[in-house]
Amino acid sequence: MNRRYFLSTACSTAVIGSISGCSSNGMSAPAEISELEIWNSDDITHTFHVVLFGRNSKNIYENTSNISGTSKNNFTRKILSDAPDSATKIQAKVGKKTDEEDLTDYDKPIQLSVKYNSEEELGIAVFV
Repeated sequence: MNRRYFLSTACSTAVIGSISGCSSNGMSAPAEISELEIWNSDDITHTFHVVLFGRNSKNIYENTSNISGTSKNNFTRKILSDAPDSATKIQAKVGKKTDEEDLTDYDKPIQLSVKYNSEEELGIAVFV
């Protein structure tokens, strides 16, 4: 193998690796959050634990809320109006169920909706 070819390939790989490393280590731009809400569509009360992260995976917001059960298909909803207006990641937990969503790929404001249902499923929906 030609020494010049080997060095140029190694240098190119190192540059690409360092660039991609920056974007995956919390240096991506956080998403702008227009609203964060939690929904309980189960018929019993559940405790929701929601965490938002900023740059460098730093915890910037935490909320624990007891959300009462639904009745006659009326879902129980709470808007977390004290949440920050931007974040890079969201994590949610209800009981033993957890979910998380990366928020760095959005160039428009987003609405976050955390929902738990009667099938014991937890999900985070991102609306643009």
